[in-house]
Amino acid sequence: MNKLWALCLALFLSASAVSAQSDLDPAYAKTFGNGLVLVAQTGFPAKAQFDPAQFDYRDGKFFIPAGPTAEFNVRTLLPNGLTLGAALEKLKKEQAGNLKHHKADYCVWKVWSSHEGGTPRANITWPASLKDEPKWASPLEGFTSLDPEVYDWTAPGAKYEGDFRSAFWSMMAASKPGEKLYVSFHVCYEYEVPGGQVESKWNSDKNKFEDVVSNGMIGYAYSEPLAASTVEFK
Repeated sequence: MNKLWALCLALFLSASAVSAQSDLDPAYAKTFGNGLVLVAQTGFPAKAQFDPAQFDYRDGKFFIPAGPTAEFNVRTLLPNGLTLGAALEKLKKEQAGNLKHHKADYCVWKVWSSHEGGTPRANITWPASLKDEPKWASPLEGFTSLDPEVYDWTAPGAKYEGDFRSAFWSMMAASKPGEKLYVSFHVCYEYEVPGGQVESKWNSDKNKFEDVVSNGMIGYAYSEPLAASTVEFK
């Protein structure tokens, strides 16, 4: 009887996971493929209902209106077969150095702008592959929570409101036609190593993690880019 109950429970959980993933309208993947951050020209892309009018996608770029009313509404299509939970598990195995001081898990969208204060940045080299990240500027970052109830999701989204809006508002409001953005999606975990204790930190010059003495500040461990896109203001 116990074995039968366990089997029924396993089947139920499996069916629930499939159902949750299938809530995504298949028209998204059919239209855009996978490994792409979709940026809507208007409104927030609903998970269960694809509306092609929300997207202006041409020449490998998403186009969105520029100016004070500009918004940054996103829906990310993870690589085929990857879930948020699997991506987070992989991150924590690869970057376990600060896990004992873990505080929370997040989805994060990083955004680099081709301009600063309306002036084009110098020496811009656009990423040639998904694993590349721009070196010519620091990104703005928008976070949403990554809780167990969404571990089976394959298409996380973020609406331009609240803290997510605050992260990008100044850049969006000052945008002008022709300016471009590079957007990447990651999972991450937040940690807080007490001051004076050992913290594992990434050294970009040496391209490796190093043990350093913590200053007690909040830190984040990021996955590699899981999806990305280019956006141009129109």
